Amino acid sequence: MSLSALYLIIDWNRDVIEECSTLCEIDPEVSIAFPEIKIGVAQIEGVTVRERDDELEGLKRQVEEVVRARHVPLAERPRVAEMKAIYKRFGSDPRSKKPSAEALLKRVSDASKGLYTINTVVDAYNLSSIESELPMAAYDLDTLKLPVLLRFAREQEHFTGLGQSAAEPVPAGELVYADGVSVCCRSYNYRDSDRTKVTLSTRNLLVFVDAGATTSREELSDILDKLVERIVQFNGGTLLSRSVIGRNT
Repeated sequence: MSLSALYLIIDWNRDVIEECSTLCEIDPEVSIAFPEIKIGVAQIEGVTVRERDDELEGLKRQVEEVVRARHVPLAERPRVAEMKAIYKRFGSDPRSKKPSAEALLKRVSDASKGLYTINTVVDAYNLSSIESELPMAAYDLDTLKLPVLLRFAREQEHFTGLGQSAAEPVPAGELVYADGVSVCCRSYNYRDSDRTKVTLSTRNLLVFVDAGATTSREELSDILDKLVERIVQFNGGTLLSRSVIGRNT
């Protein structure tokens, strides 16, 4: 490889990191209280979201069987246990507000149930979530007032979650994702907002993977890349930027 080519790669990586940092940030207060938290972030444009895909449905059934064959109790799995511990530290009860990956894994553990069929973006990241045992999400980028910030909730904030008809108060100090308009996700990754949800009209995505100390930056980066690959496989689109933000843990 020539030296000029190497500089091009370095410059490209720097541009990607800088672009992602304008899309999502971790508030300094959160970094101090939870230094282990890392977020995989990706921006994808030009997707075509569909109600379902037969190939994706078949893949879901295959992965569900693999996941059910994991005989280690959920509470003893490192990534699941770590998320529950983080919830307790910011004052949320993980028994009533389960981290999203744990909730999906619990559902899939019942052979009479499987992953929900929502749309081809949500189904793709839910599938990747049970594979990796990490919480994941995607927002409609065009509904967001950037950047999205992982921060502690402030006094008198409200939130309207998926399927909710009225806004509910958010306790101050709860760990939330929020943009310049309002809270986008309650209790770290428990419930996404109705305002930012991915629909059949969505064309541009902001994708998230939550992780802590039980997942290295390299592992998180690999999981993020595989997630993006799956989303593009079933929805089309182009990856514009991706990075892992958080401390080097």
